[in-house]
Amino acid sequence: MFGETFCRFHGLGVFMFAMASINTMVIIAVSRYFRVVKSGKYTAVFKKQRALMYIAVVWLLAFVGSVPPFFFKNGAVKFQAGKAMCMYSFQSNLAYTVFLECVYIATPLTVIVICYAKVFYTVSRSNRVFLQENKAQQLRANVEEAKVTKTLAAIMVGFTCCWLPVCIVDNIDAARGRDTLSRQVYLAYGFLCYLSSTINPFIYGATNKQFRQEYKTILSNVIFFGW
Repeated sequence: MFGETFCRFHGLGVFMFAMASINTMVIIAVSRYFRVVKSGKYTAVFKKQRALMYIAVVWLLAFVGSVPPFFFKNGAVKFQAGKAMCMYSFQSNLAYTVFLECVYIATPLTVIVICYAKVFYTVSRSNRVFLQENKAQQLRANVEEAKVTKTLAAIMVGFTCCWLPVCIVDNIDAARGRDTLSRQVYLAYGFLCYLSSTINPFIYGATNKQFRQEYKTILSNVIFFGW
C-alpha cells in the first residue's frame, strides 16, 4: 500500500537486519572462544577500538549482502502476501541464493557451533582440573564464565530454532521456483522471524540472576510511576 519504492527498501531492511543479527552472534561466539579458550589473547583481540571495528564490519557486510537484489531485473524484491512483508524472493536468482546460504548462513553457523563446542569442552576440562587440585577461586571464576557462555549459547539455540524453519521454507521455494506452501506456513514464517528477537529477554531472565534482578527493578519502577 506504500508503493514499490517503500517495499524495496523494506526488503533491504529485512535482509540487512537478519544478516547483521547472525553475524553479531558470530562475533559474540568468537569473543567467548578467546575469553575462555585463548584468554591470554582476549584483551588484545577484543579491546574497545577493535570491538567497534568488528561491529562496523558486521553492518557493512550485512549492507553489502542485502544490496544486490536491488539490481536484479525480475522483481527480486517484492511484497509476499503469505509472509506479510516485502523481501527478497529466493527463487528469483538461484546463484545469489546459493551464495547467501553458503556465505551468510552456513559459514556463520559453522563458526558459532565450533566456538561454543570448544568453549564448553574447555570449561568442562578446567572444572575437573580445579576440583582435583582443590582450587576454589579458579573454579568459581570458571563457573561464572560458564554461566555467561550458557546464557549466550541459549540465545543462539533460540535463534537457530526460529530461523532454521525459515531457511527450510526459503530453500523449498527456491528449489520449486515459486511459493507453493500453505498460507499458514508462511504466516508461521513471519511469526518465527519476529519471535527470534522477542524470546531474548526471557532467555536472559531465565539464565542470568543479574538480569532477573534488573528486570524486577525496571518493572517495579514502571508500576510505581505508572509508566
